[in-house]
Amino acid sequence: MEAEGSVNRLTRHHTLRIFPWLGWLTRYSPHIWGSWYYLGFWGIVGAYIGFLNVYLVGAGFPASLVGLMSALSPLMMLVFAPFVAAWADRHARRVPLLGWALVAMGIALLALFFAKGLVALSVAYFALATAYSLVLPLGDGLIARLAAHHGLEYGRMRLWGSLSFALVSVGGGWLWDRIGYAPMFPLAGLLLLLFAPCVLVLEEGHTTAARERFRLQSLWRDRGLLIILLVSLLVGLGLGLTDPFLGLSLKRLGGDAFQIGLLFAVMALAELPTMRLEHTLARRLGNSGALLLGCGLFTLGYGLFALVRRPEAMILASVFVGLGFGLVFVATVRVVDTLASAGRVSTLQSVRNALTFGITPLLASPLGGLVFEHVGQWVYALTAGCMALAGWTAWAGRGSLDPRDQSAPSEPLTARALESPKP
Repeated sequence: MEAEGSVNRLTRHHTLRIFPWLGWLTRYSPHIWGSWYYLGFWGIVGAYIGFLNVYLVGAGFPASLVGLMSALSPLMMLVFAPFVAAWADRHARRVPLLGWALVAMGIALLALFFAKGLVALSVAYFALATAYSLVLPLGDGLIARLAAHHGLEYGRMRLWGSLSFALVSVGGGWLWDRIGYAPMFPLAGLLLLLFAPCVLVLEEGHTTAARERFRLQSLWRDRGLLIILLVSLLVGLGLGLTDPFLGLSLKRLGGDAFQIGLLFAVMALAELPTMRLEHTLARRLGNSGALLLGCGLFTLGYGLFALVRRPEAMILASVFVGLGFGLVFVATVRVVDTLASAGRVSTLQSVRNALTFGITPLLASPLGGLVFEHVGQWVYALTAGCMALAGWTAWAGRGSLDPRDQSAPSEPLTARALESPKP
């Protein structure tokens, strides 16, 4: 506990000394810290991410090149983020690295606004993708461990990100449609630069355990981790097959731009109840039961996507997809943190992130595009099949995923947070 206390005391002192205007945040509870992080980060991301490729095409990028550039972020999640996250774990530098990654995102967005020509825009886009690939696992890992240490529910903090993303995406779409897309870059970039110091109130963790080296080979000795990572891989495969074509699907069914924005907003808002209730569901059903339920909702939603033939029906069906994503995402983040010791937290969250949003889009999206061109809406049946297989995998591995005491699924996080990784 001494190591932890010294890290937290140093972090708080550093924050108040250099950023005194953040003093208000340190006076609130850790629940507010995590909620504020997700509210701010995903709200800022919602202002630009859904419109970025539209802007690039308008700036003169061929659609084929935009498709290749869209693969940069998944590629960085796969080949870059896990190794940097492992370094942050070894040296207990997760919090400052997250702060600098947010700063880099802000600078990259400003560069996208000022860049002229395809080469300059490509460099700025690459910088944005690289920084973004670090922010996701570092932020999720720190907040999940914060929830475990203070006995909080991770999903109740994460849901604020979905709420702000949905509201800002709809509001941003309305605004950019009237004034153009270019202002979204300086606005989002400046907000990220102002927001980045807020992460310094987060707790770094246990420096002694964080210095322990982590070898990927050790995963083969932990069946629970293997199962949850396999579930993440199957879910990511399903998402990668069809998610890039959601807007195009709705358009082919006769939807307009507003309905496309509404589709994503409905999915994001539908995540809120299952994110909030994930802890309760896991306590009653076990980790495997909660994952099975989430994958079942996913399967239902994408199965309906395969059957619908009107844009309004697809928007209604997206409720089940949002419910499934909220439950599966929170459960996988929490279970990985449950099974990880302190020195592995960012590394394993990065591996989970790479499997769900890194390697799978690179492998599945080209296949999904090819199938979509030939069978249209029926491509979503493939995604439904992947989600069903992920749910079966979680249920088959319930002996390794579920703690013996089902009444407190988050207790192993607190206990194992004090353990060093096994050799």
